Amino acid sequence: MNSIHPNAKLGKGTIIGEFSIIHDKVTLGDNVIVCSLVEIGAQPVSYSNDKLVKGMYGVRIGNNCVFHSGTKVVLGTERDTIIGKDSHFGQNAIIGHDSIIGEKVNFMNSAVANGFVEVGSLTMIGCGAFIRNRIKIGKNVIIGMGSNVLEDISDNVVAFGNPCKVQRKNDGDVKFILKQFMIGV
Repeated sequence: MNSIHPNAKLGKGTIIGEFSIIHDKVTLGDNVIVCSLVEIGAQPVSYSNDKLVKGMYGVRIGNNCVFHSGTKVVLGTERDTIIGKDSHFGQNAIIGHDSIIGEKVNFMNSAVANGFVEVGSLTMIGCGAFIRNRIKIGKNVIIGMGSNVLEDISDNVVAFGNPCKVQRKNDGDVKFILKQFMIGV
């Protein structure tokens, strides 16, 4: 059984899988696929001056996004959490509060973006990668599997490691990878 808040806005052709939760203040674009056991609009676990901060802002998701089972997207505390169109989230991915995710971004299984993270378009975040809060990752970037991203990452690079470091220039690898996942480029 699903739980869809009556104030949530669902676009045309949107599919919601079993046991998923769509909270208040959530707007889903057209043709969004939400698989089973997904939570969109979860309350943040964030503290300021030893007080729990509530998610006062919403979640806005563009057209043609896919959220696989176990994914969680958190409400914003200072601004909406925004996900651009044609983005894809593997199983158990987490998008923290106030994050802004560009278009055609691919978060692989168990990748985590903490609060206030910004990810540019055409970027791929590898399985199990962890992005510290308030980090900016550029456009057309590949972040390797299991990386621990502690510093901003510029556009058009491949970066990996613990801590994550730029390894080389990205010569178009992301477009190839995104095509493998049938996300139009």
